[in-house]
Amino acid sequence: MSKTSNPAKPKNPGKTGRPSIKTHEVIETICRRIADGESLRSICSEEAMPERDTVRRWLLVDESFSAKYARAREFQADHMDDLILECAEKCSNETAQADRVRIAAYQWRAEKLKPKRYGNRTTLAGDEDSPLVPSEVTVRLVHAQK
Repeated sequence: MSKTSNPAKPKNPGKTGRPSIKTHEVIETICRRIADGESLRSICSEEAMPERDTVRRWLLVDESFSAKYARAREFQADHMDDLILECAEKCSNETAQADRVRIAAYQWRAEKLKPKRYGNRTTLAGDEDSPLVPSEVTVRLVHAQK
């Protein structure tokens, strides 16, 4: 009786999934692509890149990578701003509705990624006739009698 290999059995039973080797090149590639507007999901869907969970673990334990990644996300907000301008410049009567949706999505994303720059500013202020003036507040506690 001859032995036949089982095609369902993996060739390397000890190895599963993609390699999770963190190199300078992988980190730089992830950060550059994030800054250029790609999602982590799309980057990590490629076979040569680590899984998203692996990248998330790296972000939790590696402060240097975490700082680079956060900076890349801020650059991604600037990229969204560039896309807004490009979309608006290319807008035509035929594409206006779709472009409006696209621009709203880019605006929302930029606002979430970099709220100090692209977020809606809420300022508490009065007007010329009735300006807000800080004042002292006195609180008096009254004991209830039974």
